[in-house]
Amino acid sequence: MATHLKDKEAYQRLNYLYQAAHCVLSQSPDNVELARFYCFTQKTIARRLVLRQDPSVKRTLCKKCCSLLIPGVTATTRQRSKSDCHLNGMFVFSFLSVPVLNDGVH
Repeated sequence: MATHLKDKEAYQRLNYLYQAAHCVLSQSPDNVELARFYCFTQKTIARRLVLRQDPSVKRTLCKKCCSLLIPGVTATTRQRSKSDCHLNGMFVFSFLSVPVLNDGVH
């Protein structure tokens, strides 16, 4: 039972770092380095403790530079479910749903 509590605390720490990175970028988009540090720390903790992160969280992080991918701020999104990082230009494939129009044509 004690190991379950330890994992819960680790996941709470990962969640806090992810939310902190979002808050830093929403308050000032110039603080990209601080958000990258939070995301890198989050990735390091998850790797060290062998914790699985949710795929929706992993899709919002650049695999090369550990920056948080926010459309229009640190990433450019495209219609064909592809986005690229502003810092290093790495493509990240995310499975975005294509909006359905009223007549049913995509």
